[in-house]
Amino acid sequence: MPYAPTTMSQVVPSPELPQNDSEANASRPPEADALELFRLTHLGKRDGWAEAVALLTAAVDLISASWILGAVARSNNAGVIPLSAVLLGVTGVAAGFYMGRPWARHALLITLAVLTLIGWVKWSEDARPLLLMAFLFFTGCALFAHRSARNQLFFQRDVPRPALERYRARQQDNPMAHHAWRYGLAALITPLFAPLAVFCGAWALRLVVEGKARPPVGRAGLAFGGLVLGSAVLALWYFRGLELYIALTSLLRDPR
Repeated sequence: MPYAPTTMSQVVPSPELPQNDSEANASRPPEADALELFRLTHLGKRDGWAEAVALLTAAVDLISASWILGAVARSNNAGVIPLSAVLLGVTGVAAGFYMGRPWARHALLITLAVLTLIGWVKWSEDARPLLLMAFLFFTGCALFAHRSARNQLFFQRDVPRPALERYRARQQDNPMAHHAWRYGLAALITPLFAPLAVFCGAWALRLVVEGKARPPVGRAGLAFGGLVLGSAVLALWYFRGLELYIALTSLLRDPR
């Protein structure tokens, strides 16, 4: 068969491929690169929800440990072993959540339900409304954390692009307001965070009111919420400290 030379018009041009990673990255939209960089920055990084769970569990452990030691000192061992077992289970789930173990995300919700059921059986009927309110509050917080894009990134789960974009927009819009809200919630557990909540809330509100930030920022609700929580905790501890000071002064003046 005679050889037929190929003309230039018969040559099918092949698509040009990037020669290196720089050309490949240059071909992507800048917004896609920024969103992926944001995702990688937060992937596997511990978030505020994990720290809040660890802090709350540590407070519960301290209170329960003091009660157990007091019961042992009084030779009243009834309930010590069941409480210790429950305490170990709760601490294990909280530790798993703090370290980012996948099973702990669902175990946290189950633990709250189990604790509420135990309290419903053991406590008196007068305490049940308070127990139910606590269950609804903490379960709502756990569900919010469970659906949070930031918490999902900490557990290295796939976050849909729209949710990731919304989370990035919230983080870049007045981050001081987010700090104020987190510190305000933490102050409900540890009053040491109350001054930080007041400072961050006041600073964030100043940025919103004066409008000097470029680009303009919002999140006035979060800033105001953190400011209110921090101020309320400070006021509460101030009056409690004042009552303690008056009682101590009266005791020193009249030891009888």
